Amino acid sequence: MYYAYFVCSQGILKIRADDEFLQELKFVDAYLEPVLGNKITDNTKKQLEEYFLGKRLIFDLPLFYPDTFSGAVLQALAQIPYGEVISYKQLASNSNSNAVRAVGSVLHKNRIPLILPCHRVIKSDGRIGAYAYGAEMKAELLLHEQQVLGKQSDG
Repeated sequence: MYYAYFVCSQGILKIRADDEFLQELKFVDAYLEPVLGNKITDNTKKQLEEYFLGKRLIFDLPLFYPDTFSGAVLQALAQIPYGEVISYKQLASNSNSNAVRAVGSVLHKNRIPLILPCHRVIKSDGRIGAYAYGAEMKAELLLHEQQVLGKQSDG
């Protein structure tokens, strides 16, 4: 495994990859693993920097989707456009399922937040809903994307 870290306004992100795929992106309190990166961790750091600077709207990183319900949900999650939100119910439908609670469970276990944008999934009534790193961070990420899109339409 290879490890790297990226510091952003929300905190420290630990990046974990193997030789083929990005495996995990996780907010941590401190540098827990020695830094030993590879092309995937380096590219992830570069793309995260571009995202937070408002210069990247789509991530292009190697991800593995298992041939399971979870994999189908994560693939559908990856298709939510930057700056847009959909409901848990709509994500379930996009995953060829009606299992809204199961979709929520998959999102809670999402090992690659931001890249697989679970922050873009909200409740059907428009409320922000849960986020593994707290509703405040979820709101901040959505606001960041709206501000970036607003600047692009102004320029």
